[in-house]
Amino acid sequence: MNKANARIDEFKGVKQPFDSGFKRVAASVGGFQPNTISEVREFAFAADLDVLIFPVCNTSVMNSDVKHIGKADVVCASASKILRREADKKHCSSWA
Repeated sequence: MNKANARIDEFKGVKQPFDSGFKRVAASVGGFQPNTISEVREFAFAADLDVLIFPVCNTSVMNSDVKHIGKADVVCASASKILRREADKKHCSSWA
């Protein structure tokens, strides 16, 4: 976390356990930073690492965020009409 502006670098938070030698990590990623999900997926794939991603706080996601959020393992739609609509379209059991 950056104390000056309270920004949390979620990618760095996921990468740190891998840098410490862990091979499997579970991570929650804020729906307000959905591109982090894609970044984490690409990093884990390239490094042959195992990461389980749960996006949280998804109420305010936008249509453009769905392409990133759809790469998560389990999605909580929260009060997001957009995510609920997408879950209905996909009939995807990992979207809760």
